[in-house]
Amino acid sequence: MAHADVNEMDPDVVQRSLGRACFHGNVVQAHEAIDAGADAHAAVFNRKGQMGGYCTAAFVAAKYGRHAILRDVLLPAPVSADPDKVETSRGLTPCHIACIRNHPDAVTVLLAHGADPNIASNNGWTACI
Repeated sequence: MAHADVNEMDPDVVQRSLGRACFHGNVVQAHEAIDAGADAHAAVFNRKGQMGGYCTAAFVAAKYGRHAILRDVLLPAPVSADPDKVETSRGLTPCHIACIRNHPDAVTVLLAHGADPNIASNNGWTACI
């Protein structure tokens, strides 16, 4: 099935496109969504990259080990997504979830872009534990 041109979509559809790209690891789709105006800083995704949650695109990408999305789209300028933005339900950062889910490549990319592994979650755990 061919994808619609994200530049012709409304803002909600473009934002959903970014979430799906982060979930599936589709770098091209993520670039297209960002170029079409998706907000990489918004905490609007659930843990599966769907709308209606409290996670950022970087959190979704980190959870599923999508290090190429983090490295090539979300963390470098001009997007410069915050690698330490906390999801509010448990206070986890992208680095926490990448460590929990055993995605060392994602952790490496996050740390290279300034993620702080010493931020404590709601239960007091850091990404280093």
